[in-house]
Amino acid sequence: MGRKIQGIFVRLQHEKENMTSIVHEMGLDKSVLDRSIVNWGNVIRLKRAFREVIETGRVLKIGIMGGSVSAVNVYPRLLEKALKRILDSDVSIYNGAIGATDSQYYAYCMRNHLDTQNLDIIIWELAVNDFLKGVSPSGQEEITRQVIELPNKPQLLYVNFLFGKQIAKKSCNNSEDTGGRELSMYYAVPSISLSKAACRRIKAGKADDLLGGVNKNHLSSKAHLQMELFLRYFMVNVLSNVTWEILESKTSLSSEVMTEVEHVPGPLPPTYFMDTRVTKPKCWSALLPQLGIGEYLWPIRAADGWDKVPVHSDSGDRKQVWVGSKNGSVIRFPISIEPYENLTSKLAISTFTCENCGSVRAIVDNDFARAATISGRSQHRITWPTVIATDLEPGSHNITIKCLSDDPFHLAAIATAYDLTTPLSIFT
Repeated sequence: MGRKIQGIFVRLQHEKENMTSIVHEMGLDKSVLDRSIVNWGNVIRLKRAFREVIETGRVLKIGIMGGSVSAVNVYPRLLEKALKRILDSDVSIYNGAIGATDSQYYAYCMRNHLDTQNLDIIIWELAVNDFLKGVSPSGQEEITRQVIELPNKPQLLYVNFLFGKQIAKKSCNNSEDTGGRELSMYYAVPSISLSKAACRRIKAGKADDLLGGVNKNHLSSKAHLQMELFLRYFMVNVLSNVTWEILESKTSLSSEVMTEVEHVPGPLPPTYFMDTRVTKPKCWSALLPQLGIGEYLWPIRAADGWDKVPVHSDSGDRKQVWVGSKNGSVIRFPISIEPYENLTSKLAISTFTCENCGSVRAIVDNDFARAATISGRSQHRITWPTVIATDLEPGSHNITIKCLSDDPFHLAAIATAYDLTTPLSIFT
């Protein structure tokens, strides 16, 4: 144990020197690393995970929910490599990011894409998509509370990028400016931000090197390198603190250190933005990757005109949806809802929109009084949920979806949840 911790301590010093050199090579000012950490937050959970990895040699497990920035797997791969080098231990990153998704989607479907109860760290990277779609910060808050409430107590991190078009407009805005910063402070969630680190350069029109993609709408490899550097800086500082504590106290996880960790943080405070909680969410999704315990969206009937199709984007990530492209064609899915406090559930259909997409009619249990028309058309390619019922009884149901034209309709997911009202914080 002593030799191992000494080795980590030495490697941490090398990493600090290396990061300073990288900042210089990138032509950035020395303060950029500190600017990238918007909020250090409460890192007790992260410190516990690092301690366990050091003492037992077990794998450090990191999960990611996010959009196309994470789905292309550049900064996650770099971070995994850096942490393996520092810890001299195995690190596994489970990338459950999907392009064009947002916090609304993951509030219902997070468990489909991440095995949340077997992770040490969960990264939320949706500041770009939430901002562009005008999603309420209540989605990010719902995810925050779901993660904090997990029995395995993973460390939640907010990782904030920005959209290429924002850089071109000399704007640093993302969802940090529409509620994300308040949530980070209120729930003491560490927040790392490329947007805030690069804001001086962006406003001066000197950040074109961060732009990438065919239309310069996405981020360059240099932007990913910088975010990995900022994440590494955050991790190195926390890990340095852990190594000092171990070296000075000579304690292990079996002593009073574990007792201290288990009692922090305490109960969750009242909600900040939300007046209702997404309770007992359940999701049947066609989107990949599915690394969690949720259910795949599989039909009991699919007529000619419906196919499971991969969808490619100019960012390089890949999605999969059910596509209906024949007028009158029907697809039917079975779902089941567990009872909860004698309440009825709401039901939402999530589509992946496109400019030439058509519409469908969604029908619950062949009851035409409980039917809704859903349009898949938008100038943006995004996942978009439509609530079609709010009074669904617990039990088994069939959801029938019928194409209303030959224009394609992209079905991403079906989700259910109970809405519970909740008192708001006195600070809102």
